Amino acid sequence: MELVNTRIASDNESTLGLLTVNGKKFSFVIEDEEREVKVKGETRIPAGKYQVKFRKELSPLTEKYRAKYPWFTYHLELTNVPNFKYVYIHIGNFESSTDACQVVGNKAGFDGNNHFRNFESVDNFKRLYLVVSESIERGGDVWYEIVDTN
Repeated sequence: MELVNTRIASDNESTLGLLTVNGKKFSFVIEDEEREVKVKGETRIPAGKYQVKFRKELSPLTEKYRAKYPWFTYHLELTNVPNFKYVYIHIGNFESSTDACQVVGNKAGFDGNNHFRNFESVDNFKRLYLVVSESIERGGDVWYEIVDTN
């Protein structure tokens, strides 16, 4: 399975991407902004191709998701991201929710400060999670590629 986040716009606080799954438009992605020097929790990950796997640990965030969403088992982690740990695909509407992760939503727009944001993140994440987790559970490889265009 191939997921591709094509970064289409960015500002000094956020990045907007378009996510495709096996070549078909799926959703939008919000990330942190690009920085010359990494700032923990405030810098987007580098463009590249990363394998997606379950992070099979019961972190506080995993327990929170499990309690709230009966379909959730483990976080989807982008593995081997240079200089980053625990990069997930997850629920979130604002850049402040990213912490270098990929947050997905059905719609995109702007927050009160004119930075990019998502709408309908929970519904979108559930749809994505169910397809990706099924592929992983069947033993399939899932790849997440990030492409810079801006």
